[in-house]
Parts: sequence; structure tokens; C-alpha cells
Amino acid sequence: DLHGAYAYAARHPEVLRHIPCYCGCVRDGHRGNLNCFVTGFSADGAPIWTDHSFSCPMCVHIAREAMLMSLQGLSVDRIREEIDAHYGYEGTPTDTPRANHAEIHR
Repeated sequence: DLHGAYAYAARHPEVLRHIPCYCGCVRDGHRGNLNCFVTGFSADGAPIWTDHSFSCPMCVHIAREAMLMSLQGLSVDRIREEIDAHYGYEGTPTDTPRANHAEIHR
């Protein structure tokens, strides 16, 4: 669900900024799955949207899987392992930073 993926990206950037994307968006300078939905956040915290995922079902699937795993209580590192295992054969991943273990995931 496209709307749900965008809402999740806006509300949980601390998860998706550490999840790689495999759709080829690395060519567009994306650093992770979060960039498929937002280009950043304004000073007041409002998301700055991108329409990249409108035409890219893989981005939506990755975000949706990350959301479901997060709701099941999996850590960001574990979610990333699962996404890498599932999509790793697809192509070149984004150069996504790993989660900082001081970051609290919920």
C-alpha cells in the first residue's frame, strides 16, 4: 500500500534510513529506502516528499516489509539482514549506513 509506505517513511525515518534499496535508485544518489519516499525533513520536521516510489513497487515492498518486521519487534539490524537476504540478488544496493546502536528503535 503506497500511502502506508509513505506514512511509515515519514513517521519512522530511524528505521528506513538504515534499510538499503535494491531498485537501482543508487544511480539517483539515494542512500537508502528512506530516500525513495522523502528527500529530507524541513526545520519543523515535516517530510519533504519525493514521487520516486509512485512508479517503483520494489521500494514500496521493501518499506512495507521493514514496517511489518518493525511492528513484530525486530531490530533495525535484523530487518536489514532480512531485506538484504531477500533482495540481495536483485542488483546493486544503495550505500546505506548501518544503524548506530545508541539509536533507540521502537
